[in-house]
Amino acid sequence: MRVEVEFTTRARQQLLVLVSARVPTKDDAVQFAELYVEDIELQFQKYEGVPPGAEERRGANGKVWWWHYADGIWTVYRKSIRTARFFRPATVFIRVISFRARRPGP
Repeated sequence: MRVEVEFTTRARQQLLVLVSARVPTKDDAVQFAELYVEDIELQFQKYEGVPPGAEERRGANGKVWWWHYADGIWTVYRKSIRTARFFRPATVFIRVISFRARRPGP
């Protein structure tokens, strides 16, 4: 199964803010955020969109997934699947819409 991952601009900005609180300089924050984005993409590909510990929840605008990526970094994303047809493989589409410091309430 193929996995395509997209990060919204807002999500990238939120990740940068979370990382900035942990490193001494803005340049370090940018570099770590880029590394996190690359690793997050790899994790989504490895686990076909559902990394260990990810859970589906109902959001205000439909279903979303929450995944505790690292200490103090929760990833909020939407997942959809396009089924396989003829010579086209099934594809999982992941759209990362937000990063948060804490898990959502019940």
